[in-house]
Amino acid sequence: EPILIESTSFHSKGYGTISQHVTRNKNISVQAKGVYSYLVSCAGNDKQTYPTQALMCEELGIKKPLTLRKYIKELQAEGFVKIVKTTKKSLFYKNIYLICDNTVTQEIWKNEYLQGKEEEEMEVIEDNKKVAPAPTNTTKKPKKSKKPKKSKKDLSAPTDKPNTKSNSN
Repeated sequence: EPILIESTSFHSKGYGTISQHVTRNKNISVQAKGVYSYLVSCAGNDKQTYPTQALMCEELGIKKPLTLRKYIKELQAEGFVKIVKTTKKSLFYKNIYLICDNTVTQEIWKNEYLQGKEEEEMEVIEDNKKVAPAPTNTTKKPKKSKKPKKSKKDLSAPTDKPNTKSNSN
């Protein structure tokens, strides 16, 4: 009778390989290393994952999302993780956590963090599809209110009196 290893192995539940470059780093706390381990174990071959902060807090036993964000910032400061904030139809959608796997990218992400560019913004076109870069102008403009269309009567020459008629259909 064959032995079923796959369904009982820890690896069958998901796993990730963690570099000693991260585990031996003295600039990050053991808690940040735990968060990194969690993210790596969730990521696929594309080195990205998107668990919610609520789920991470629950599964890691972290009481406050603010505490989790502190650990993530430690990882960002060392260039081990980068966050892509996604939007869908101009509304927040989800965070994608990118996992660094080489020292060149690590240095780039560290420098971006120092410059305040630790997060990217992307617009999701469709679920399960690639994301497109968000517009470079990150300042939000107020939405313009739509003006009612003028009827033929309103197109006449302006008068000194304001138009008090309303277009209600």
